[in-house]
Amino acid sequence: MGIEALVDALVRRAEGAAYPPPRAAGFSPALPDDDAAINPSLASELKRDRTIEVLKANHDALNILVFLARCDGEYHASEDDVIAQFLHDRAFDVDFNADMAIRYARQINPDPECFCESVAALAAERPEELVTVAQFAKLLIEADGVIADEEEEFALALADALEEAL
Repeated sequence: MGIEALVDALVRRAEGAAYPPPRAAGFSPALPDDDAAINPSLASELKRDRTIEVLKANHDALNILVFLARCDGEYHASEDDVIAQFLHDRAFDVDFNADMAIRYARQINPDPECFCESVAALAAERPEELVTVAQFAKLLIEADGVIADEEEEFALALADALEEAL
């Protein structure tokens, strides 16, 4: 299955799934090469160490995990812990500020399209990383003790993409 077909399949799978509207405008769901798209007050803090490098290197995974944390309409502190653990696992040898990374994660609001694009990008470019993201997605979905229908639906879409990628 080509990348466009995978994105189409994920979008079709996600259609009809409830998703809360964005709570705030002005935050990029992915970290672009141009740091100007990041919340300016946070961007200067992120540049003090290697935090921004960690976020950029993991932007697709972060979009997936943050989307799953938000898709049920609530973002719990326990989900922050899973995202922080993911970043620590992916950047174990890099000095970065996990608190700032979580502040950034709390400010972004990836939508279903961004989720699908990020899944498709990882499936095409780094399918082995998609396995790790899926493992952390499971932990994240279970973190608050409630598995919402929306979380289950998008987790199934992630599982389908993983199956296709491998």
